[in-house]
Amino acid sequence: MPNALLFPCDPLNPRRPDPHFAREAAAARELGFAVAYVDHDAALRGDAAEAVARVPEGFGALFYRGWMLPVAAYEAMDAALRRRGAFPVSSPRAYRVGHELPSWYPYFRQHSPASRTIPLADGERPTATRLADEAVELPPGPGVVKDWVKSRKHEWDTACFVPDLADTVRLESVVAAFLDGQAEFLTGGVVIRAYENLTGPEVRVWWLDGEPVLATPHPDAREDADAVAPQDVPLSNELRASVRDLDAPFVTTDLALRADGVWRVVEVGDGQVSDLPASVDAADLLRPLLGDRPAVRVREFDGRLHDDPSDVVLFDLLADVTTYHNFLVVERVDTDPPEQFYIQVYLNEDLTLSVEYRDGGADRHFEATLERWGDFAVHDLAAKVLADWTADRPGWRDALPWQPLSDY
Repeated sequence: MPNALLFPCDPLNPRRPDPHFAREAAAARELGFAVAYVDHDAALRGDAAEAVARVPEGFGALFYRGWMLPVAAYEAMDAALRRRGAFPVSSPRAYRVGHELPSWYPYFRQHSPASRTIPLADGERPTATRLADEAVELPPGPGVVKDWVKSRKHEWDTACFVPDLADTVRLESVVAAFLDGQAEFLTGGVVIRAYENLTGPEVRVWWLDGEPVLATPHPDAREDADAVAPQDVPLSNELRASVRDLDAPFVTTDLALRADGVWRVVEVGDGQVSDLPASVDAADLLRPLLGDRPAVRVREFDGRLHDDPSDVVLFDLLADVTTYHNFLVVERVDTDPPEQFYIQVYLNEDLTLSVEYRDGGADRHFEATLERWGDFAVHDLAAKVLADWTADRPGWRDALPWQPLSDY
């Protein structure tokens, strides 16, 4: 149960929350969360042990709500917390995939403006030729410039907007101004995105375990803007599937309406570091984070999810496996990272059933093959192995002739 929250401390008083997050910390305590503070400045300068020194030993499962961190700093903080018996629900992989555009864009390509990325080393500048080569891959017309995480839209005309991407001189000028402005705060490199004519204010949708739990105005909206109920935001099945495929427990999507009436994803963010508008009650965001989380999750061929399935549910789901709906994955989502602890079945075209399990890494990856899938005994044996693995009962390791399976 994730009953704990971490906030950045006040730089002048480490026993108190950073003033920006004070109302969230107060709401968290009222809801029954255990609250602790981390030193954001120490995390930024690479001293993860110092950053988490005030987190109690054995703090348990937790969410972080605070300022953005570079992925490397988040990874170091995650490791330091785990050494203290504190376990962030969002793993470093989940943080990266929700935080940096090159990681999340492939999942949202159909919902978001076309984008090209240019990784840059410290101090590196892209050449005019490289910029032109990337820009030509985008739809003709205007574009915008940003990095993996941030833009400089407050400097729209000089460091963000390019009226015509074919104008390499202007593109190079805007990129140079952007890089000068970001300086040491540049994340990853340069992103060139096609400009789309978006109308009206952005809406921020907050997702927990692939489901929308809150919709709010974007933090840049006016302070008296009203929160929006999730059911009032048109979330297509395709968008929901993209969020589920991202496989990150707590994320946000910023949506805006394009001039042709289509809702578009402007940005994706990790929910832990996405800002909450002052007009929204902090309890509305924090309440969904407090509660039982599944230990095991089943993913069907079509993306449907089932949390903590019973033996009967597993039996029935396995019975639905066909040569079209041909696989079923059971993950331990209470481990880190969950993608390293799973069991799955795959029905091959010759009607043999491949059963795999992974127990923490490539050197703990095994496979067994069952013949005659149409045989009820084969189904019952596979169902028992799945159920025993899920319930952590003994016997499943000896039930099949497992062989090491290489990832390469």
